[in-house]
Amino acid sequence: MITEGVLQQDPFAHIHSPRQAFRLPKVLHPTEVEALLNFPKGDNPIGLRNDAMIELLYATGLRVSELVSLPMGAVNLESGYLIAHGKGSKERLVPIGKCAREKLSRYLTFARPLLLKTKIATLLFINRSGKGISRQAFWMQLKKTARKAGIRRSITPHMLRHSFASHLLEGGPIFDRCRCF
Repeated sequence: MITEGVLQQDPFAHIHSPRQAFRLPKVLHPTEVEALLNFPKGDNPIGLRNDAMIELLYATGLRVSELVSLPMGAVNLESGYLIAHGKGSKERLVPIGKCAREKLSRYLTFARPLLLKTKIATLLFINRSGKGISRQAFWMQLKKTARKAGIRRSITPHMLRHSFASHLLEGGPIFDRCRCF
């Protein structure tokens, strides 16, 4: 009506559109997390690696890209922390709980040398070729493990990150797993 000259001022000038609904992030139920973390992934190198990666992802709340790009020197098992490089190259110290340290130690002692064979790798988590595991490959391993653990819905690595934060605030499974630093 303004363009046609019927009105001089826009009657909607001070009216704002309603905000779009904020979606809560998807999280795993504590029983699903327990099923995923306690499901035996095997004593072979890939099973030990996957076990350490899943435990570490949930126990620290890392992004999957931070997890797969962790260099060997970023982890201090003795002191119980790791150095993560996040978005914008921001560096932060992240504590590692007892369960994650134990699984990571098993991976480093028994699995990683078998995966490396005679190769040298700077990344912490490697594939069968001795190269760094990709985000996509880890996601596929996580989905496969979740299915075997009886989790029927599709899960993503980022769901573990959100679950970590939610359960920590609630004092749930992550709180129990991380209590003994």
